[in-house]
Amino acid sequence: MNHWRKGLTLALALAVTATTAACGAKTGTDVQPSGTAASDPVKPVVPVKQVQLKNGTTYSRNDSAQEKRMHDLIQEKTGVDMDVQFSAAGQFDNKMNLMLSSGDQLDVIPFVSPEKAIDLYKNDAIVSLDELIEKYGANLKKNIDPQAWPRATFQGKIIGIPNETAITTPTTLMIRTDWLKALNLPMPVTIAEFENVLEAFKNKDPDKNGVNDTYALSIRGDFSSLEKALAPFFLPQGMNPTLDEKTGLLMPPELLSGYKDMMTKLVEWNKLGYIWPDVLLSNSAKQIELMTQNKVGVLAGTFSGTLDSEEILVKTVPEVMYEPLLLKGNGINKIPKIPVTLSLTVVTKRNKNPEAAVKFLDYLATPEGYTAALYGLEGENYTKTSDGYFEFLGEDKVDHKKAPYYGKFYTITINFKNLLQWPLKTFSNRRMAENKAKMEKLPSFDPIDINVVYDKTKWKSYTKQNDMATYLLQEKNKVFSGEVPVSDWDKVMAKWKQIGGEQSIEDQTADYKAAKAK
Repeated sequence: MNHWRKGLTLALALAVTATTAACGAKTGTDVQPSGTAASDPVKPVVPVKQVQLKNGTTYSRNDSAQEKRMHDLIQEKTGVDMDVQFSAAGQFDNKMNLMLSSGDQLDVIPFVSPEKAIDLYKNDAIVSLDELIEKYGANLKKNIDPQAWPRATFQGKIIGIPNETAITTPTTLMIRTDWLKALNLPMPVTIAEFENVLEAFKNKDPDKNGVNDTYALSIRGDFSSLEKALAPFFLPQGMNPTLDEKTGLLMPPELLSGYKDMMTKLVEWNKLGYIWPDVLLSNSAKQIELMTQNKVGVLAGTFSGTLDSEEILVKTVPEVMYEPLLLKGNGINKIPKIPVTLSLTVVTKRNKNPEAAVKFLDYLATPEGYTAALYGLEGENYTKTSDGYFEFLGEDKVDHKKAPYYGKFYTITINFKNLLQWPLKTFSNRRMAENKAKMEKLPSFDPIDINVVYDKTKWKSYTKQNDMATYLLQEKNKVFSGEVPVSDWDKVMAKWKQIGGEQSIEDQTADYKAAKAK
């Protein structure tokens, strides 16, 4: 990390002289500069150039006319000439590090994790924003959820602008209610009833094609999707750590008896053929393909994990419907919440005009600026339907990937109450809103460390974290596939402790208690 320090200089705030705007600019009431005769020419305000780096190229349209139009509008509103650069997929960290350690200009970095932001701050690569937000961030303070700011704060300083999550209860089981109806089955409540449904989805031809070709349970993501979706029905905090009252230590879920109970069920269901056999080796494309073939009864993942598949499947199976499922077992039996923010937008220390960056972000923290940065201008980039949804002007009315402008200057995320969260008039947007409403009606809970940002770089076990994670995943896969019996799980965890787990527990507990003491 120390390579960031090389070449990083302290950002000096430049005083910007108040002048009137250039002729024709929309800046409000004209103000005559002090000491200037009325007949003297007025110097135009020079826009402040800022550079930000975005992860991936999803929002790039190669400087299309509409992108230039939005650039000019935002520059007119904020005085910021924002140059958005893109990293290739999977190359964001490398490009960011290179830009920070070289002479390249980099001023704003959107959507970095709180943990990454702490790392950057400790390495003197980004600035604290308290005073800047106080002076220039009225809309940021007004419109961002107050609960989001603690995770943007480190050592008493705000180190980034928090980006609000779309929903705080995203992870669940999604079940085909149309298959339940086809088999005349009620919505399962207990683990035993759920097993009956899994058996029927696997063996009783729920798609009515006369072939035994369906799978009861699949995933969107990796093995942790299964764990996160099922753990609340087996464990007291789901897959989140639990505080041991006797020792005072924060214990990982894998050390609790409920985890072995859950693994026992997964192994059993896998042997019975309820679980798609490719879950351990599959990727997202294969998982989607399986679902679009009408072969999955229950999906372990997120409330939105079914949508891209449903949008295709609904064309041939109009009745398809996945809905969130909550079971009752020996766990907490509630949906675990995630923090209000999972990422921050940060301002680099080498930024020569950090106040300009905050002014830019503050404009995006208004409904007008936020909508413009994400969707463009009404009448130029999109139109509104009578029910308030957006339709793009261009080749495709609803596909954001084909829109002439989409999201290039989108730099923060706020859930404005008076704006549709998913305003495009698509099947997925409509179903997303429906699923979110259903999820939010389910019982939920705050994990005990929900707002704790762990500074793993200072942990004594820091250098062992990758080895520990790799070992644990390998052993989980072996147990799931039957290569290692569940009865050996205690031996697995004993070795994990030896690798570094024992120290990791102490490190995490220390961070947790320090955060709770504040």
